[in-house]
Amino acid sequence: MRVPVLLLCAAVLAVACQPAGGPSVGPTALPRTGSERARLGAPDARLPTKLEELRDRTLLLAEEWQDEPVLSEVEVDVDEQHRWTQARAVYLAADADSFLSLVTAGSGFNPQRTTLSTLQVEPVNAEGLAQLPAFPDDALEPKALLESEDTRACGVAAPATVLYATGAPVAWDGMQWTAPPKWRATVTGDDGADAVFDVASGTGECVEE
Repeated sequence: MRVPVLLLCAAVLAVACQPAGGPSVGPTALPRTGSERARLGAPDARLPTKLEELRDRTLLLAEEWQDEPVLSEVEVDVDEQHRWTQARAVYLAADADSFLSLVTAGSGFNPQRTTLSTLQVEPVNAEGLAQLPAFPDDALEPKALLESEDTRACGVAAPATVLYATGAPVAWDGMQWTAPPKWRATVTGDDGADAVFDVASGTGECVEE
């Protein structure tokens, strides 16, 4: 649902974030081998331009944080020409007391770990995480969503933010999902106008204030 998603986004920006690492608070967990470090250097330090690229590159870092991380949210900022200016990917892990947020504006990914208790949210167990749908391979790119007829009909224009979200982990009550997790995309213009889409079909509707 849109309210939990916005709550999560606001919390990510508002709460104090900790460096990514293992179960204990410590230095950022970065690859140690030369081959792994090479994957994080040029040219991969540049800002991604496709959702698949963002997913693949952030997964490498998320796997350093926890075993079997699951992508739960993607956010992309675009300019007037629909070019990416910043991107963020959020990962969950079974029974982890925090989630990992990886943010980049083109100079590598900045890993941040936010404790779930700051959101008054319970850790998602393995069973609940298994119900979280994978990010769709056919998800429409931010440019395609911004150029759709539904977006224009809602009065949403770039520069804008495109948020792909499942509602996790906020929609988890400690035992079950309060609403079935499903990938949706919300396109928000600088003027605050919103449109919500099915990420694969591109079918959207305006969000009333």
